[in-house]
Amino acid sequence: MKKLIIFAVLILVVLGGSGTAAWYFLLREVPEEDVAEIVPKGPERIFVDLDPMVLSVMRDDHAVRHQTFMIILEVEDLTKRNRVVVSTLRLRDAFRHELHSMFSRRIMQNRDDAMPIASKRLMEVSEEMLGAGVVQRVLINVMTDRDLEAG
Repeated sequence: MKKLIIFAVLILVVLGGSGTAAWYFLLREVPEEDVAEIVPKGPERIFVDLDPMVLSVMRDDHAVRHQTFMIILEVEDLTKRNRVVVSTLRLRDAFRHELHSMFSRRIMQNRDDAMPIASKRLMEVSEEMLGAGVVQRVLINVMTDRDLEAG
């Protein structure tokens, strides 16, 4: 009698496991399709990385600070990306000129929020060079920042 009960429980466990596996792999709805319909896809973000830009801040005919910037431009589509890539040399020259004029002022060197201000100024420069709406955002990262003043 004990063997019969154990055998019956074993058969129920095997049938239950088989039924659960069949439902899991064959009969249940795939939730990924539901999630894909609910969550809309956002626009693809396209970035243009400029080469690192080295800037020496000059004051009284000598360098007082040495900075290296990484500048990344965000654009909305490939045609605007191509427009930025074609104008890369002109943009880098205009960006370098703007950064020199900004960071040569002592008040900008001592500010904690200098990067958002520089990002806004470079955005204005890119709009002047390429037209409004080509560049969505200008991202600036300071890679190195060495102070060369003694004392």
